[in-house]
Amino acid sequence: MSNVYNGRIAAVKKEGQPLALAWAGNIRVMDYWVLVKGAPNRERAYDFLKFASQSEPQQAFAKLTAYGPVNQAAAQALSTARIPDLPTEPANMADSLAFDAQFWHEHAEELEERFNAWAAR
Repeated sequence: MSNVYNGRIAAVKKEGQPLALAWAGNIRVMDYWVLVKGAPNRERAYDFLKFASQSEPQQAFAKLTAYGPVNQAAAQALSTARIPDLPTEPANMADSLAFDAQFWHEHAEELEERFNAWAAR
């Protein structure tokens, strides 16, 4: 058992590897695009964000790697064979936990020390 990005497991499953994901209690993490104030090429960055938010590019990305599209039209247009591999599949999100950055900021070092002590036994 290990923790892993779901897209990596979906990729090796396509190659015939006998792996599966346990979605129960998974930790969901959101990624964000940001545009830094004063950044050059501001309009090109906005053009990219408009493009990347559209259904077609998100469908294409989700077909290549099993990361869930945020555009609902893209999610609905995917094949039924692909949907179970996506973290955005409602059944996969049913009992997921939101990543808590504050918790990890406060406890990561202690938990790592405890894990290392346990692993060294």
